[in-house]
Amino acid sequence: MFWKIMSRPAIAKQFLESLFRRSIKSIEFSGGQSTHKEFANRPGVRFDVEFHGDGKIYDIEMQNSGSSSEKGILELTNRARYYHAMLTQSKYDRRRGYAALPDSYVIFICRFDPFGEGREVYRQEPCILGLERQLPAHEVTMYLCTRYKNNVGTTVSKDILGFLNYLETSRVPVGNTLVKSADFEVKRMRHSPEERRDYMSWQEVLYNVRMRERDLLAESLKQCGVSDELLKRAFALAAEKSAVEEEDDPNVPGSSGLGTLNLQ
Repeated sequence: MFWKIMSRPAIAKQFLESLFRRSIKSIEFSGGQSTHKEFANRPGVRFDVEFHGDGKIYDIEMQNSGSSSEKGILELTNRARYYHAMLTQSKYDRRRGYAALPDSYVIFICRFDPFGEGREVYRQEPCILGLERQLPAHEVTMYLCTRYKNNVGTTVSKDILGFLNYLETSRVPVGNTLVKSADFEVKRMRHSPEERRDYMSWQEVLYNVRMRERDLLAESLKQCGVSDELLKRAFALAAEKSAVEEEDDPNVPGSSGLGTLNLQ
């Protein structure tokens, strides 16, 4: 549901302009849940929402779970590195050279605090220490936190703050056009039979993919000598653990925000 809302060019444009505090002349949707896989021996990437605009590439991702532990930070920041590489590698033109590669922006909207500092927004970009002049940042990663602490100041706009709060509370602040536009689409989709069918079809696809992955894993374990009885017990325990985590996870409440929208 998140990518269906954010794939609206008008909403994405509003969101990016509010986040980066600059105008974007034009923006083009490159695909929702689009997959990049160039090499058979490397994992592909399924981007939530990918846009091209003004010679730049934007990827907007929703992260419902994670942690600020050393392992959690390494996982998230290395994932960002890989996403940047996958975003730009297909844009390389040998005739034009590396200088023609577009700037890439990877934006994670986290429903947890990824670095444990209580900030609303964390910005990561490469730099060369000791230079007097500021070099342009061609690779920027933004980590937005919906569960920021009060009074931890940044230069983030009120529109972005309202959007982050909306993901947690579903409240629409007065005068916030970004949240108002997003909320309008959420309500429209909740009452659209066509959108409901699309959503349920996508859920069914995800379920079938998981079942195929489970079958492949089971076959591999059998070849390693694992018995059918042990496999059955292991999968039952995994299903039970998943159900408990889902019940206890604060990321799965009845909220109707983009991050937790329930069409049932």
